[in-house]
Amino acid sequence: MGFSAILPPMPRYWLYSLALILLAQPALGVVIDDFTEGPVSLTDELGFGSVSDLKLGLDPSHVAAGARYVTFNAIGQPSGGSDTVTVEVDPNGTGSFRQSPAPNLSAANLFVIYGDTSFGLPPMTLDLLANNADRLSIAFNHTIPNADPYADFALGVFLFSDNAGFYTWVRLPSSDGPFVLDIPYDDVLSSSPNLDLSAITKMRFGTSNGTMQGHFEISEVYTSGSPLPGDFNRDGVVDGNDVSSWEQTYGRLVQSPSYFGYLSTDTNRDSSVDGMDFLSWQANVGATQVSASVPEPASLSLALIPLALLYRRPSSRDHLAGDINSWPLRQRRSREGLNAT
Repeated sequence: MGFSAILPPMPRYWLYSLALILLAQPALGVVIDDFTEGPVSLTDELGFGSVSDLKLGLDPSHVAAGARYVTFNAIGQPSGGSDTVTVEVDPNGTGSFRQSPAPNLSAANLFVIYGDTSFGLPPMTLDLLANNADRLSIAFNHTIPNADPYADFALGVFLFSDNAGFYTWVRLPSSDGPFVLDIPYDDVLSSSPNLDLSAITKMRFGTSNGTMQGHFEISEVYTSGSPLPGDFNRDGVVDGNDVSSWEQTYGRLVQSPSYFGYLSTDTNRDSSVDGMDFLSWQANVGATQVSASVPEPASLSLALIPLALLYRRPSSRDHLAGDINSWPLRQRRSREGLNAT
């Protein structure tokens, strides 16, 4: 007696739903760095040159090519107190990259570097297009300016392939809560059409002129796909948590016309976080993204064998609303999606 005789008949849409549960996985992006590997603590005193740290042999599913180089030097005006700047990776064991300066100081020539062999790093080939990614994303926990009334946050991002390079300088908001900076690939390629995003050999982010003036913390650098409009915190769900992200960055002007990069809360990419962006949240509240990675045929067959045993052949009256292949992909990051060698 087979399982189909033991269990009651099931409609075909149940079969498809269970198959999707078995086979569904997030559409993986590329983790550049989640800062959970290779802890760093560097402190530089004003006027004492630069400091640096090279980490090798890290897990490449957490750090691009399994290696990272961090360097900076303190600049600013002496305060008469402890004139130091501290830069840390994974300071609390939760994964982050953090700058903590004394008042009126910041870090110049501050860069986190991957793949550049001139710094002792191993070569890399990083596919930023993997799993349908269409943007580079940098998630911040906070950006809190120092006491200087002219304090600013401006982040530089550099990408290189064998035949081209790309650079952008993005002005960031002051925020005591989390937000995400997106750099869409269509903007990258409009500036550097010969850049091969499927074979990035070197990457760095930071500031050469000390323009990250204050305390800031980055939780992750990764690639991602097109999000749901209104999913400001990029968790795949449009809900009340996204309103908090919008409030943190409301009224912020981010981009000048010559550079590229948008806040995740700037849905219409007009370089301003305003009421129009809130309306995109309002129009989509409650929406979620569903992801399904398509497995290899052999894996698909093996996964469906238990279902074939459990359920009867559907009748002609059973139906499925829509083609399973047309269901939307969930473009969310994963800590296990690195494609680097």
